[in-house]
Amino acid sequence: MERELDPELLAYFHATRDAITEEHKAYLLQHPEIRQILQDFLARLLLKKPDDIYAFANEYFSYFKPAPAQSGIMPLVICAPSGCGKGTLIGRLLKDFPDAFKLSVSFTTRPARKGEDNGVNYFFVQRAEFEAEIAANNFIEYVKYADNYYGTNRKQVQAICDDGRICLLEIEIKGAQKVFRSGLACNYLFIMPPSVESLRERLINRGTEELEIIEKRVAIAKGELEELHALSFFNKRLVNDEFEAFYAQVKAYLHELYPSLGFGAK
Repeated sequence: MERELDPELLAYFHATRDAITEEHKAYLLQHPEIRQILQDFLARLLLKKPDDIYAFANEYFSYFKPAPAQSGIMPLVICAPSGCGKGTLIGRLLKDFPDAFKLSVSFTTRPARKGEDNGVNYFFVQRAEFEAEIAANNFIEYVKYADNYYGTNRKQVQAICDDGRICLLEIEIKGAQKVFRSGLACNYLFIMPPSVESLRERLINRGTEELEIIEKRVAIAKGELEELHALSFFNKRLVNDEFEAFYAQVKAYLHELYPSLGFGAK
């Protein structure tokens, strides 16, 4: 006959189990990025369907290893929904601190349009050259859109950093995730609107797009703001309500990140 556990001991086991369960739940709530990582891993696993699961997992999770040492000053990734002032901020930083910043210029395989200059708007390259750079792992992030490639080249970013300047990366949220997974050590800033409604008003007041396009941009912004909660790598998240007050907060943050560059001077 099996011996029954002492009631007090059984109650202790149950209480301990429940306490551990609650502790695990609390931890998962504090770190929603865990679910994102696991969901992303499972989605990629099912898409690729590799035979060697261990090798695939080792390659996937290698993205999260500490970034290798790199020379120069750490780049700054600036991310924001359309209409939140990302371009205005970058233009102001380049104007006020021309010796401190340089904007990373993306590579593309699409032809240059009228008024665009190579090395200014984009680096315009042939498809074969772009794909050779992909094969050499020289893109921090890239995407194929409308049968053309667009990407951020690792060598160009490193050259700016080695020159002693902060490389500005103006990237949307999916691209920022790819930069993070690339292993390149960066600082990350996300610009938020005061509210979704205020963002809608800003886009309408710009008067550059039809209402249908504006509503699509607002819907995308909502999705990005919801996704932001699960992205812990963004060092700083600032609300752009009144630009000058927001700009002062940005400079204070930059002074914390790069104290030797004197961002408190202007």
